[in-house]
Amino acid sequence: VLDRAEFPRLGGIAWQGVVDEGFDREGVTLGLTPLGVASALRWVAARPGAGLPAAPGLDRVAARVTVGGPLQRVDRGRAAHARRLTNHVTTELECRLLGGGASGAPAVLSAALDADNLATGYGLDRYGATLIAEREGDVTLTANAGYRIIERYKAPVRHGETRLGTGASWRLFTRPSGLREVELGLEAGCLLRDHGRGDVWQDSARLDLRLGGRMRLSAAVRASSRAEMPGQDPVRVVVGLAHALGGIRG
Repeated sequence: VLDRAEFPRLGGIAWQGVVDEGFDREGVTLGLTPLGVASALRWVAARPGAGLPAAPGLDRVAARVTVGGPLQRVDRGRAAHARRLTNHVTTELECRLLGGGASGAPAVLSAALDADNLATGYGLDRYGATLIAEREGDVTLTANAGYRIIERYKAPVRHGETRLGTGASWRLFTRPSGLREVELGLEAGCLLRDHGRGDVWQDSARLDLRLGGRMRLSAAVRASSRAEMPGQDPVRVVVGLAHALGGIRG
């Protein structure tokens, strides 16, 4: 339901799976940052001990690419190919505008651009921009505001929808060192849609188990007032596992 204002310092990888029947229930995400690229180049050049560049802004940008994940609709005539991971590719660029980084400020404002492309015989593409505001603490508060354009193959009309959402996360258990071990998140959002399409109200509950500050195991239940896309189940159970390189930047 919500985008979070966090990403790995160097890079990361994540896996998510939907506990429902259907095609492409699993997705794999690869995250990359400028500092991670610089670190990899130093390793290739046999200089693994060299320090990372201190240029300002390098720790404020991250890119993500996800292959796979649930398909919104499948052409039954091409069902034999519907399980290809490359049928669903999502790319995202996130930039921290204020707070975080070296400032250590608990409040962060980020902007994210994303493209969600499906190749299932229907040709559905979604392009969006989102502002993410987050204040981290024992109770972390997050708010999203964005807009998304939906294009269908050979469709004469583009659809648009405004995305709004808010949520809170509670630390249920914390080590003396301050690393979060268990976190509960509750989120609510809505899609305000044009061209007479009904608005969609969404809620989710999420439980995260963080291991050492880099590994995160998650389970979430997401419910919508109606199917976001034709054939989509309004209730989903999602499990995920993510590992961050260099720690997580808030």
